[in-house]
Amino acid sequence: GRNRALLIDSAGDGFFRSIESYLQTPNEDCLIVARAGDLKPSSKLRKFFESAKNAASLPCYSEDLKSLSDLINNTCSSYNLKIEPDARQYLLRILGSDFAVSKSEIEKLCLYCSSHDTISLKSVEAICGDSGMMTLDNMTDSLLSGDLNKFDRAYQKANQSGQPASAVILTVARHFQKLHTVA
Repeated sequence: GRNRALLIDSAGDGFFRSIESYLQTPNEDCLIVARAGDLKPSSKLRKFFESAKNAASLPCYSEDLKSLSDLINNTCSSYNLKIEPDARQYLLRILGSDFAVSKSEIEKLCLYCSSHDTISLKSVEAICGDSGMMTLDNMTDSLLSGDLNKFDRAYQKANQSGQPASAVILTVARHFQKLHTVA
């Protein structure tokens, strides 16, 4: 047999029955990684993974607004820059929950603005705009997890940023190809 790995993205309590059943008689040649959003301590899936002998739970804490704001302050300060309030608000809105990516985006912005005293909204929009590929990935994830409201918002954002419909279709098709390859 071939060793296989399966990534379940956006797993939630709806995934609980499937994984509970599978882990009663698991296939030892298959590793399953289930990635979930913020699961409350009362979540069935979280409780199951934390207590199962043949499963594990690794918490990945997202950045909250205070820590992102502190990151912006500290990074701008290290470059001797100030940031306009509307630029800060926009930056807080577009930064994600990945600390390393957020730090990198803020440092890139600071380098871009290093010849000025203050970071403007115009600079943030020019340098840290939402990435089209990230929008397409978010759209695919929300579509496959059944979150049609989130899909619609991501689709609108992709549409506004000039992404052609063919890019949307190709991104979703590639995701299905990856799933098929793993299966």
